[in-house]
Amino acid sequence: MSKNGRIRQLIQVPSGQDGTFKLKEFNTTMIVPENITAIRFVLNAGWVLDPSMGTARTIFKGVEVYNITNYTKPVTLDIPFKVDKTDNYKLFIRYFKNQKGGAIRVYIDGNPIYLKTKDQLNKFVWEDLGTFKLEKGEHKIVLENVRGFNAVNLFALIPENEYNKARKDVIELLQNKTIIYLFEAESDLYRENAEIIKDFNASNGEAVKFNDNGEAWQNVEIVKNSTYKLALKGAGTFNVSTGNYSYILTLNNLTFKYTPMFYLRNGEYKLKNPSSH
Repeated sequence: MSKNGRIRQLIQVPSGQDGTFKLKEFNTTMIVPENITAIRFVLNAGWVLDPSMGTARTIFKGVEVYNITNYTKPVTLDIPFKVDKTDNYKLFIRYFKNQKGGAIRVYIDGNPIYLKTKDQLNKFVWEDLGTFKLEKGEHKIVLENVRGFNAVNLFALIPENEYNKARKDVIELLQNKTIIYLFEAESDLYRENAEIIKDFNASNGEAVKFNDNGEAWQNVEIVKNSTYKLALKGAGTFNVSTGNYSYILTLNNLTFKYTPMFYLRNGEYKLKNPSSH
C-alpha cells in the first residue's frame, strides 16, 4: 500500500496448475518502491469445478521475507594510477554493450559518470567519458557494476593536447586516402521489425530479414570532406539514405549494388536502410 492509500501489485507468483503436485519452492527478488508503506501477501487456494471429483487442497508451508538491502553491495574495482604532470586529460572506456546489459558507474577521483550498457547490439564500443584536470600525483578510477551483465576491458587516459594533435594528424593522413566504412547488417546496425536469419550467401553466414516497415540504421562519423557512394548486398528493394541523399536499389543477393557518387562534409550522419519490400 502506498502513502496515498492506493493498493498496487508489486509481483505475482507463477499461476496455478491442474493436477496434484508435491510442495514446490518459489524464490524471487521484489523491489519495493520508496512510497510503499505496507505489504500484503495474497495466497490463492486451489479449487475444483465439480465437487464430486473430490476436495481441492492447497498447503502453504510458509512465507519468508528478507530485506537484502544491507547485505548486497555493488561490485566495484579500484584502479589506481599516477600522472607525471598537472594537465587536462581525456578519459576513454571500452565496454560491452549487450542485450543483457544494464548500467555501470565510473568514478574518477570520486566524480561519478553513469553509463547505460543495455543495447540491441552485442559488441565492445569506445566511449568518451570527458575531460578532467588532474594534478600531478596519485589518482584513482573506480568501476562499479550497477546492474545487468557488464564487461569493461580497457581505460585510456590521454593528455588533451596530445589527443587533439593525434586526431588532427590522423585527419591529415586520411586526406589523400580512400576511406571505406564497413557494416555487417546483423552485428553493426540497429534494426526494427527485422530479424537475424541464417544465410550462407552472406559474409559470415547470417543476414537481416526485414518484415513490413522494417529498417536498419547506424550513425557514422565522416572524417573528411569528400565524395562517397553506398554499396549494398542483399535481396529485394531497399531505400538507402544518408544526409540529404536517398537512393532506391534493387538487389539480387549475389553482388554489391552501388549508388551514384555524392558529396559529404565531415561530421556525423545517420545511415538508414529501410526495406521497400
